[in-house]
Amino acid sequence: MPTTPSADAAPPVPGLIARSRVSRALWMTLGWMLVGVGFVGLFVPLLPTTDFLILALPCFARSSVRLEHWLLDHPRVGPPLRAWRT
Repeated sequence: MPTTPSADAAPPVPGLIARSRVSRALWMTLGWMLVGVGFVGLFVPLLPTTDFLILALPCFARSSVRLEHWLLDHPRVGPPLRAWRT
């Protein structure tokens, strides 16, 4: 007997797609803000750089895998981040 969608099944909620895009945008914004503060930390002696970049990694992992890989593969800041991850 072939199965057909029942009339009781809920239709897809368009708000879930919008929330997903909004949450990705918020995670990406937070990630870029943390990268910016980490960049400032390169020049300000008491502001740690690596800590902010470590916090940016999960933000980019939730928003853009490409940016996460960019941060991990960066020649200057990538090695400490990969060491922390392992």
